[in-house]
Amino acid sequence: MSMKMKCNDIEPVKTVAPKYPVKESPWAHSGYVLVSFKISDNGSVYEPTVLESKSEPGGSWAQLFEEKALKAIKKWKYRNREKSCMAEQNFIFEVVE
Repeated sequence: MSMKMKCNDIEPVKTVAPKYPVKESPWAHSGYVLVSFKISDNGSVYEPTVLESKSEPGGSWAQLFEEKALKAIKKWKYRNREKSCMAEQNFIFEVVE
């Protein structure tokens, strides 16, 4: 049985920002990662999955962004709930000069 109940009115009580991947490059890369995940009844995040990702210029950094986003979302925490549910989070990666 697969759980498809979408979370309503959720706010994280703990967030962790993904770290920008440090890698030598002649130019800055930007992009985003859209992650789907489940929130357990105790507020923990589990089974995160990348729904979509993109990096510019070119797509070579998308996988690096995905790894950082998945690592970060696993550390998020939500308030206790009656039932587990599904949620999504979009992470934006950009270099601010």
